[in-house]
Amino acid sequence: MFKTKEIENLLNTCEKRENTLSDISKISIDDKDYLYYISAYKGCEITPDIRILGYKESLNANNYILKNYPDTACRVWKIGHSGIGDEWFINKKSHSVLFFDHDQGEYTGAEFTDLEITFNDFFRMSFLLRSLEDFLDDNTSYDLMKVEKAFKSEMNRISPKLYERYPYNWI
Repeated sequence: MFKTKEIENLLNTCEKRENTLSDISKISIDDKDYLYYISAYKGCEITPDIRILGYKESLNANNYILKNYPDTACRVWKIGHSGIGDEWFINKKSHSVLFFDHDQGEYTGAEFTDLEITFNDFFRMSFLLRSLEDFLDDNTSYDLMKVEKAFKSEMNRISPKLYERYPYNWI
């Protein structure tokens, strides 16, 4: 019912930059997969809950964090946001994707939920979520338990217990 696709196939659905950026030294994170994405692709909305920032947006967002929350900027790099104001980050040391719930308010003293996945896994998860959203939009009659079981299984193939760590309820 749901199948996680390989990263190469997913990237084909994103809009490429006209010219790949050769100098991305202003990006203060060394995650090679994220750096490849940010240098070769424009920002994109995968689902309403996952919009990955483009190069300039990313620099602006992270410069704001550096200026106003330097302790936070030392630990994380903002990579995206949701339509309701929640945000997605990468931990600068572990390269794990983090979730920030905007209801916490400011970053000072705030906690980030570690999804325990890489950027590429986050990307794959995002498109899996999109496939669930498309399925639910296109089908009015389905066995909810069967759909949830299939979706949960595929999420957890990306990373054990990812379904439980993911901050939003889709089903």
